[in-house]
Amino acid sequence: MAALMDAATRRGHNLTALAKALNVTYGYLVQLRSGSRSPVNISDDFAARCARYLELPRLSVLLLAGRLSPADVFGEQAMNEVSLAQAYGYLLADPIWGARVPELSEQALQQSKDCVLAMIWLYQELKGVSLLPSPGTVPEGGDATPGDGEAG
Repeated sequence: MAALMDAATRRGHNLTALAKALNVTYGYLVQLRSGSRSPVNISDDFAARCARYLELPRLSVLLLAGRLSPADVFGEQAMNEVSLAQAYGYLLADPIWGARVPELSEQALQQSKDCVLAMIWLYQELKGVSLLPSPGTVPEGGDATPGDGEAG
């Protein structure tokens, strides 16, 4: 809900205008915002409308709503410490985006796996790179450096 409210504010929309844009009632959004209705239970149609409004993939909305976990998206292989640390290190080394990401200790990295996976996933979407292994694959060492051949 926070992402929707931020996007609405940037567009100059109030809750009524947001409800109209998403083709839902004002009351429905109030219930989502107050927590009396769980975002985990949003419909696929509503998730798709939110995705269009936020200009994000529908999968992003489902992750934000809690309908999917990072393990659902990336598979168990992506949850292993080596894959996560390698992908996070790549993100930190990016000359533009690395400065915008907090550097976490190994302990903090372990305690924040879901958040770190979300950051990595968003970075992958933004940059068009693949940092996390597909299910059943072994991560490559990779000689590529963040920013190589990419416009910032």
